[in-house]
Amino acid sequence: MNYTKYTEHKADRIFSTAIDDFPKPHGKLEDWRFTPTRRFSPLAELPEQSQRALWTVGLTTAGAATLRRVAREESAAGSVELPSDRLAAVAWNGSPSVDVVQFAATDTPADPTVITIGTGKKPFTFGHLFVDVPAHTTAELLIYRSGAGALADNIEFSIADDASLTVAFVNLWDDDAVVASAEHAHLGCNAHLHHGVITLSGGATRITTSVTYEGPGGDADMSGVFFGGAGQHVENRLLIDHSVAQCRSYVHYKGALLGNPESKLGEAHGVWVGDVLIRPQAHGTDTYESNRNLLLSKAARADSIPNLEIATGQIIGAGHASTTGRFDEEQLFYLQSRGIDEITARQLVVRGFFHDIVHKLNLPSLEEELDAVVVRQLERAGL
Repeated sequence: MNYTKYTEHKADRIFSTAIDDFPKPHGKLEDWRFTPTRRFSPLAELPEQSQRALWTVGLTTAGAATLRRVAREESAAGSVELPSDRLAAVAWNGSPSVDVVQFAATDTPADPTVITIGTGKKPFTFGHLFVDVPAHTTAELLIYRSGAGALADNIEFSIADDASLTVAFVNLWDDDAVVASAEHAHLGCNAHLHHGVITLSGGATRITTSVTYEGPGGDADMSGVFFGGAGQHVENRLLIDHSVAQCRSYVHYKGALLGNPESKLGEAHGVWVGDVLIRPQAHGTDTYESNRNLLLSKAARADSIPNLEIATGQIIGAGHASTTGRFDEEQLFYLQSRGIDEITARQLVVRGFFHDIVHKLNLPSLEEELDAVVVRQLERAGL
C-alpha cells in the first residue's frame, strides 16, 4: 500500500511501507516540531546491511503465550496498522521477520508473560513484534527493553472481540540509545486494552502509539510515566482514533524531568502529545486525556499538547487536561519537618507522583521492582 501524498491532518494520515512516501523529519513539520530531529536523523534512512541487526527477543516467563520468529509474509504484520511516519517505514524495511506472541484462548488469566528485548551489537537495530489476543481471552504481558545504539521498531496488538490485554513496557535504555518505537493497537467489539509505557532512561526516545476500534464496546486505558535526566529527550505521542460508536478511551501520562545546568549535557526535555480523533459516525464516544509534568530543576523543559478533533456532537464526553509545574517546596518542607533528610524527601515526592499510574496497571510484581528502579535513576541524576 503506497501513497505519494503526505498530510499532517490526522484524519487523512497515510499508511505506507515505502520510506520515500514520507518526508525526512524536520522542525517545520507539525509531528516533528518538538523533536531534536538531528538525533533521530540516522534512523530516517535504511543503513547498509552490514550496519544493521535484528533485535534479540527472549521469553522469560511463558504465561499463556508462545513466542516464535517468522518471515513477514507468514505473519499478520500490517493487519493492525502499517507505518504512518518515515522512521516506522525504515523499521519495517529493516526487519524482514516478525516476532509473534500468540496467547492461548482462555478467560482465566495465567501468570503474566514476560519478554525481554535487547539491541544488537551493530550500530542499528530493527524489530517487529505482533501480539495476538484471541476472542474471549484475558492476557497480561510485560515487555522489558534495554540496550544501546539506534533502534527503530513496529509493534502491533490485535485484540479480538471480548478479549482483554494488559501490557506494560519497561524501557531501560543506555544513556546513548536513540529509540523510535511505533506501537499500534486494534480493539474488537467489547475488547479492553490497558497499555502502560514506563521510560526511565535513554538518550533520545520517541514513542508513537495509536489505537483503532473494530466495533462498539472497545475500551482503551493508556497510561505512562517517564523520567528524563540531563541531556535526555523523552517523547510520547498518542493518537486515539474513534471511528465507531460506543467506545471509550482514557489517557493519563506523568513525567518528571531533571536537567543539570552545570553539566555539558544540560537540559532535560519531555514531550507529550495526545491526539483524539472522533469521527462523524462515532456516536456515544467517551474520552479523556491528561498529562502532568514535574520539573525538578531550572534546566528542565516540558511540551505538553492535548488535542481533540470532534466531528459529532452525539458523544458522552470528551475532555483533556495538561499541567506542568515546579517541585513543591511545601511538600519537601513537610517531610523534612518530620525528620526525613532532603534527598530522601525529594525521592519520596517523585515516587509518590508516579505511584498511582504504576499501581493502576495492577501488576503487583512490577510495582516494587519499578520503585527500586525509580530510586536508582533519581540517584544517578543527582536527586
